[in-house]
Amino acid sequence: MKKQKNTRILIIFIAGIGDVILFTPVLNGLMKHYKDCEISVIVPPELASCAGKIPCFNDVVISETSGEHGLLKRIIQLAGLCIFVLKKNFDIVITPLAVNCATASLISRLSRAETKIGYTGSNESRTPFTESINIMPFEHDMIQNLKVLERLHISPPDKKMEFYISDTDREDAAVFLKDNGISDKDTLVAFHPVTYDRKGYNRNWPADKYAGLGRRICREYGAKIIILGSAGERKAAEEIKAVIGDRAIVQSGKTSIHAAAATLERCKLLVCNDSSIMHIGAAIGVPMVAIWGPTDPRRRGHSGRDQVVIRKELPCSPCRESLKNCETRECLTQIPVEEVFESCSEILSGKREKQITRDADFSDASR
Repeated sequence: MKKQKNTRILIIFIAGIGDVILFTPVLNGLMKHYKDCEISVIVPPELASCAGKIPCFNDVVISETSGEHGLLKRIIQLAGLCIFVLKKNFDIVITPLAVNCATASLISRLSRAETKIGYTGSNESRTPFTESINIMPFEHDMIQNLKVLERLHISPPDKKMEFYISDTDREDAAVFLKDNGISDKDTLVAFHPVTYDRKGYNRNWPADKYAGLGRRICREYGAKIIILGSAGERKAAEEIKAVIGDRAIVQSGKTSIHAAAATLERCKLLVCNDSSIMHIGAAIGVPMVAIWGPTDPRRRGHSGRDQVVIRKELPCSPCRESLKNCETRECLTQIPVEEVFESCSEILSGKREKQITRDADFSDASR
């Protein structure tokens, strides 16, 4: 496609925060190539605040067409989305890798765009796309995302991810930390211990192990633990805090996710599961120990000098079934506190000299 001005681009992003972060290199490539383009994005309500902070989006349209909403509301919402798409007369419609829903397919079919890019499985023969990209099961999502640019004949930019934090977010984080007795001299370690996804996977390393890890980090490094998460995760966070003691502070649901990200900028280490916070941490460059269970770090993990992946290689890994039906959860329960602490200690003591990725190779996706 020839380079042109005022190219109208629609991105149908009915997905999660981590998916958006993994797509930001593509956004950078689009902006560099189409200098005066107009980019619109369709997102679910939970992504509205995140999308609203991304400077390249001209329009952020909310989609409430998921099954959790009433039928009449979904029909009205879908009709509104279709009218919006037809009126805007987009030149390019992109359905990212993580998006797989009837709403996205319908919108892509209805649009009059000359170029419609999306991803298909090996058994799909009928698609709404003019440019179909085959999904590769063991290729990193960021690498697969960049194939969108290839189909548009755009040279890929660097693979640097971004998460946009404003001065107001940093001020909110500073107020929260001050109100909880944290000074600039304190060593901060962030935990994100609770993660669930739309497919029902329970990705959580056991709470008692997080608590034991927190107690040891506080004892040996004099650190304070900031426990991050949503309001729905606060109960579990409070239970972990009760074991760690006064050196743990619960931020779960008490600030916006962007203020939580600003808090991460102050942290010397993040310990987390496979989660949106993991992707945010990777985007802003906080040293990280990520604990993986049922999901596959080859697809969505991050590698780098201060990014450690810990997982147990089992015959059933990555999980073929929803872990909510797994009785043993061995991929998570078999990871001992000592192993995680050793990786944390390497970072906190400054002795870490080389990249560590265990049972996975995704160095091509590093920042």
